[in-house]
Amino acid sequence: AHQRQGEAAFKRGDLKGAEAAFKLADGADSTAWTRHHRAVVQALRGQWRPAVRAWRATQKRVPEATFNLGVALERAGDHEGAWQQYQRYARAGRPHSETARRIADAKGRVFGFGQGDR
Repeated sequence: AHQRQGEAAFKRGDLKGAEAAFKLADGADSTAWTRHHRAVVQALRGQWRPAVRAWRATQKRVPEATFNLGVALERAGDHEGAWQQYQRYARAGRPHSETARRIADAKGRVFGFGQGDR
C-alpha cells in the first residue's frame, strides 16, 4: 500500500509525500525496488549520499540502479566510477543501454579511461 502511495505521490510531483510513503514501505515490506524508488526521490531532493548507498545495495536486483549510480557518481565528480557504472549498464543490454554506452564512450575519450595504459 505504501509503495503505491509513493508512486502516486511521485507522479503528482509530491516528492516529500513520495519519500515519506517509500520510507514507510521500506520499513514495512522492504524490497530492492522500494529502496530504489526511495533513492530516486532522495536524489531529486538533493539527498545524494543516501541515494548512492541505496543504489549500490540494490544494483544486483534493480538494473536501473546501476545507471542511476553512474549519474550520481558523475555529479559527485567521480568520473571514473561513473564511467565504470555506465559501462556495466551498457553491457547488460537493458533499456537505455545505448545511451549508457555513448556516455561511457565519451567519458573514455575525454578522461582516457579504458585506454589500456591505466
